[in-house]
Amino acid sequence: MPHTIYTLGHSTHSIDTVVTMLRNNNVTALIDVRSYPASRRNPQWNHDTLPTQLPTDITYTWIKNLGGRRYTPKDTPTPNTAWRVASFNHYADHMATPSATS
Repeated sequence: MPHTIYTLGHSTHSIDTVVTMLRNNNVTALIDVRSYPASRRNPQWNHDTLPTQLPTDITYTWIKNLGGRRYTPKDTPTPNTAWRVASFNHYADHMATPSATS
């Protein structure tokens, strides 16, 4: 049976609301792919806070290597030139590196 991946995105919801949404969709694992998992406005989503607020039947894992805010060194050749936003080019370059594909 194929697995389904749901995205949570940026949220101002309470942890209780999000846990209800996760449970309603039978989600048992939450993978955090943010490079910098912290928020001053919404501290319930901070890397050190979120795992302690989740029920024991929903696991939390942080995979920093999948996160954004990547930079390609200047003058480095790249096949990812179609993006109009430089940060998208940088992220596409990063996703082709061994650390992102492992």
